[in-house]
Amino acid sequence: MSQDRPMFSIVMPTRNRAALLPYALQSALDQTFTDYEIVVSNNFSSDDTEKVIRQVGGERVRYVRTDRVLPMHDSWDFALAQARGEWVLFLCDDDAIYPEALQIIKRTMEAEQTELVVWRTGLYYIDSPYIPPERRGHLVLPHCSGKPIRMSSKSQLEALFKLEFDTNMIPKMLNCCCRHTLIERVKQRLGRLFPPPSPDFSCCAGMLAMTDSYILIERQLMLGGCGSHVPGVSADGKQPTTHVDFVNDLQGLVYDEVPLTQVTSMNGIAESLLKVKTAMPAELSGLTLDRASYFIWCYRDITELANDRLDVSALRKELFAALARESLWVQLKVRTKMLEPRMPLFLRRGTVRRLILRLGILRLLDATVRRGRRKVVGWEGGFPNILEAVRYASRISQDSPKS
Repeated sequence: MSQDRPMFSIVMPTRNRAALLPYALQSALDQTFTDYEIVVSNNFSSDDTEKVIRQVGGERVRYVRTDRVLPMHDSWDFALAQARGEWVLFLCDDDAIYPEALQIIKRTMEAEQTELVVWRTGLYYIDSPYIPPERRGHLVLPHCSGKPIRMSSKSQLEALFKLEFDTNMIPKMLNCCCRHTLIERVKQRLGRLFPPPSPDFSCCAGMLAMTDSYILIERQLMLGGCGSHVPGVSADGKQPTTHVDFVNDLQGLVYDEVPLTQVTSMNGIAESLLKVKTAMPAELSGLTLDRASYFIWCYRDITELANDRLDVSALRKELFAALARESLWVQLKVRTKMLEPRMPLFLRRGTVRRLILRLGILRLLDATVRRGRRKVVGWEGGFPNILEAVRYASRISQDSPKS
């Protein structure tokens, strides 16, 4: 490995995840490709994060620490600034990367002559009170063809602004690897790679705007950890307060591009997309935010917060007041969607799919497909941690015939 300029930098921002960090870090150390560095950026943790890095890391790992707690977008930018690699990818402290990931990325970028690659991500359900017992220790690997696909950046930008995007197909830095020169071009236009409030989507829109196309590697190269392990979840696992942490992270940020001021997921995504458009008017000309989809998604975010037993009365009031100022067509589309759960069964879109999930038929179908193709496309369980799960998923991926 070149000490001055390795081919890859795996950047790992972390904060107070000492119990999970060893698995993510070890998965990065398990790479079959050797010309890379690992940058672990400690966002002023108060737990045993530094001790874990000393125990698990080695010469390949560079460790840095902030001098205070930074909001997520600033923490990511700080971590990125430490990367020396020609190519950069991020690995969250609750995720795990396949051992062959860098080897596959290198082979793909050389064969396809691209500066941006995206891959699929499987899911691993961590053993925690917030996860239903029947899901704990399970992983989900959706079916993939195994073949690289060249994606149009313009078409994905259009899907972004329509809010009809597939998060598995767009580059959000947590599921992609890009050349350092592309990062610098985006930073020149946006001032940074991760502008708030939604740094992953700001980064995504910026990279898509600066490229004509990218390559989607149609296979999983990472597992994402799902659970209540993030800071802000109550001890009993029943009252998640991550929304409060999210609000605190973005305290003082002005939402001036969107109709709503509330700090919710889709409102942040929409604000980020519009801020990027303001910064890059030539590249994003002709793109407009789908107003009906925006209000529908914001309403869904509010509903999820209500299901988590948070007081959303003020959020609802603001949403309906803003919706009343929209065109009658937008109001009709949004209110029809709001009423959908009360419609008769045969009128509900997606009802059959939800029924299948509730009855467990999907898991039965997945098992049948696994037996027929020797390929995991659904549930597997019994893994004590995400590192064991990603090693198993890697073996399955290599053993399974490509479609």
